[in-house]
Amino acid sequence: MRATAMELESRMDTAYVTAVTIEDHRMAVRGDSALPPAEAVHLQSLPYELFPGLVREPRTTLGVRAPGNWRIDVTPGTGAGVGPRVRATMTGKNGTAHLDAYATGRITDRRALGETG
Repeated sequence: MRATAMELESRMDTAYVTAVTIEDHRMAVRGDSALPPAEAVHLQSLPYELFPGLVREPRTTLGVRAPGNWRIDVTPGTGAGVGPRVRATMTGKNGTAHLDAYATGRITDRRALGETG
């Protein structure tokens, strides 16, 4: 993931983006060069090595049986001193579950199958 992020960074000619989406064999970024760095995500600052664990969590503890698609979305944090926000979503035959975390990997919210909000 880090190598792909570096390649995307060189294509965009900036390391600061407004969103990162990672799916199986695919990574996409969006940017807005008018935004200050404090309102963006720095691609090289993300802990890509923690992301597989965030994907496993909905699969193993949030009730997704027969998992199919997964997705990780990273967006800038809100408020002073808040780092990027990460959402890992897992969809299976019986529905969708997700968890929210800080980029450090600390989980802040879990939504098991059937939970809304």
